[in-house]
Amino acid sequence: MSRLIKIATVQPPAALEGQTADSIENQALDLLEQAAGDGADIVCLPEYLNCMACTPQQASERTGRHAENLLQHTAEIAKKHRCHVIAPVVIDTQQGRFNRAVLLGRDGEMLGHYDKVHLTLVERREWGIQPGASWPVFGCDFGKIGIMICYDGCFPESCRILALQGAEIVFWPGLQRGFSESELLLQVQSHAYFNRIHVVRSSYGTPKNQPWRPGMMVGLSCVCGDDGVLMASTGRWVGWTGCSVDLDAPQRGFRSFGGSQGTLRTMHFEDRRPETYERLTKT
Repeated sequence: MSRLIKIATVQPPAALEGQTADSIENQALDLLEQAAGDGADIVCLPEYLNCMACTPQQASERTGRHAENLLQHTAEIAKKHRCHVIAPVVIDTQQGRFNRAVLLGRDGEMLGHYDKVHLTLVERREWGIQPGASWPVFGCDFGKIGIMICYDGCFPESCRILALQGAEIVFWPGLQRGFSESELLLQVQSHAYFNRIHVVRSSYGTPKNQPWRPGMMVGLSCVCGDDGVLMASTGRWVGWTGCSVDLDAPQRGFRSFGGSQGTLRTMHFEDRRPETYERLTKT
């Protein structure tokens, strides 16, 4: 049996000279059209899709009706190409402002959303964003997925709790400032390897007609296998990438010093000792 699906991730331009919030958003949607039109089963867009290149003050013009319109437009693309889409936006609700990733289904319907749990200091103080308080796992027609957003990836608990709840793929939309390529790659591969889970990252990059230099966003929108091996990457440049993944072909191996063969994720999770991990939940 095989659950072969095609995963894609989109990397629009960063907030460079000549780019506006509208131009970045429009280019992201164009890349989404390309990836979805190429037969992707699910496509991930990057964090702050409606507010990239905005100050906190400017963002207020884009977190209400504009955010809702963007989600509606994205839903139309999902329905047109019969694919799932992860659309991250900063959005104002009756409960407050959230850094939210919305999961859209093949008919354009909203299957659920995740609100970023680990907020940066700037998000809390200057953007007025409220933290999420749960780690939902979503059932798609091909399997179970989880979502973490940007700074969440700096905490090993984020991906682990999603994996423990049965997620087979964790999508990681981000913005990313100040990290090197080696640091980001280490994070992606560590989450995948230690949880035996596929990790899909989406961020912002540099247009191919502009030179890249140190200090600029490094991009690295990518798909990483459950063995920690990078399967596809945009590198530093604007574009999209994707690959096929068989969710029924999990990494197999030997149980440590036991000789028995099996699925590594199952064996590793069976050998956990959660009764000794009490310190993890103490401040």
